[in-house]
Amino acid sequence: MGYGYDVFPLSQVLHWSQVRTHLEEIDTVFPTNVVKGRYPTFSEILTVANSISGYIVRGNSDIQDWQISIYEDKPPEEEFFTGRSVILEVWSYGRNITEDFGFWVYRGDEEAIVLVISQLARICGPFFVEDELGESCIVVFADTAPDTKWTILDWAEEEDDEAEEDST
Repeated sequence: MGYGYDVFPLSQVLHWSQVRTHLEEIDTVFPTNVVKGRYPTFSEILTVANSISGYIVRGNSDIQDWQISIYEDKPPEEEFFTGRSVILEVWSYGRNITEDFGFWVYRGDEEAIVLVISQLARICGPFFVEDELGESCIVVFADTAPDTKWTILDWAEEEDDEAEEDST
């Protein structure tokens, strides 16, 4: 839970040939007909967050971003927080809440991340989620189970191997 996760509509990622090629090399399975996805509106994010049974939603905003915190059980600032959580950062830049918004996961439990994003995928189409360190990823569809295993990426190992080859 110590780092963030980048979130992209899957249809957008499939146009990035280097990423797609690498994911195919590590046996990531993509559907043949991916619907054109989009980012959700702020209203859709709030609706989804508030519809998840057993979770508490809190939010705050500044001029450029909105933050939505979704906690199972009770918020972590309360003593003995043991539940799952996800904190979404939504890039607002002064836009209307009915427009599509890019967002990323500031931090969160992988199961809670998939739970929230799979609900958004019902509205917006599938998403590609990658941790900010580039170590793991998951393709999230509307029916993706929260406990689905993430794909471990080996990009860092490949870069180390290339650096070693260059130095010899």
